Amino acid sequence: ADQYLDQFTFVASSGSDSVTALTVTTANTAAIASMEIWDNTKSTQYFSTVSDPGGDDTWDFSGGTAIPVTISSTPFRVYFTAKDHSLAAGTYAVTGTVTSFTCTNAQAGTDTDSATITVDNSPPDDVSGVTGTPGDEQVELNWTNPVADFYQVMILRKIDSEVGDAPTDGEEYEVNDTIDSSTVCYVGSLKTFTDTGLTNGTDYYYKIFAYDTYINYASGAGTGPHTPTGTTLGHGADPGASTVAPGSADQYLD
Repeated sequence: ADQYLDQFTFVASSGSDSVTALTVTTANTAAIASMEIWDNTKSTQYFSTVSDPGGDDTWDFSGGTAIPVTISSTPFRVYFTAKDHSLAAGTYAVTGTVTSFTCTNAQAGTDTDSATITVDNSPPDDVSGVTGTPGDEQVELNWTNPVADFYQVMILRKIDSEVGDAPTDGEEYEVNDTIDSSTVCYVGSLKTFTDTGLTNGTDYYYKIFAYDTYINYASGAGTGPHTPTGTTLGHGADPGASTVAPGSADQYLD
């Protein structure tokens, strides 16, 4: 969604005027997909949406509806839409102010500063200390979550070979979702998970992906193979019923 970045005002010393173009200069422009100018209630958009800066850090607005200026000081707003997760990994502190404008009257004043909106496209560290303990038709996984910038983990499971698949930044998954040849078996913030209902004698591989609240995934920590095993008690062929004398030698019962 678009982000409210800056408020600026226009006022005419007398009569009225019209701002037919203006320029916004930004910092960390690489994180910005587009910019717009709106009134203070976001009900009227002025000028056309700009999707590419005119210079390295300048966004030139024109066309569409010009900004009306009266003797009453009127606020307007600058909004921007952040680029998606195709943006290079990192954090971007975006700022932006109006640095020039076109009108009929003589010009004065400056837009001195704006909010700082940080675009977070940086994943947390990977989980550490991953261990897997197989049991009867199950594998118990344990790990340590990162301390900073952590929200949850998502675990992928694959049979007979290492997990080479990975989640897509910005996309959340649910248990039993598939990513290529791997299956999501856990999503949550715990540090342990027991994967049940497995087949004894089969090799299982896992990869644990930590991610933050902005759905930036770490590279993932893998473990395996883990092979569930178990010893099963079953019922055999019992002897027939019989009657014996007291003191009889050991009897085959079951």
